[in-house]
Amino acid sequence: MRHEFSEQISRGKDFSRINLEYFLVARDLYRENPHSAIALLGSPKCLLESLNEFGPRELANLRFVKVPLVMPRFDLHWWQRLERALHDGGQAEIEAISEQAGYYLLGNRNPDDE
Repeated sequence: MRHEFSEQISRGKDFSRINLEYFLVARDLYRENPHSAIALLGSPKCLLESLNEFGPRELANLRFVKVPLVMPRFDLHWWQRLERALHDGGQAEIEAISEQAGYYLLGNRNPDDE
């Protein structure tokens, strides 16, 4: 049953490349600065430590994971503001929204995850 559900959701959609790219960037960020990775990604330290141990074999096997492993964050107001800025092409507003996202992420991290 689970396999059928997974196939229905991802029918014709393949998120494996996005998953791989995300995992590579997340792993590299964790290797460079674990505290920043935890805050930016909102992931528990144990998850990032596990990801840090992924070698070429594990990363290559991500090609079999077609469903998205990451999902958008933030509230609806934030997304609506971003949508307007992207539509209007206002670089200053896009930069302000990006900066706000950074503050949001830092303010909503769980100290227990570090």
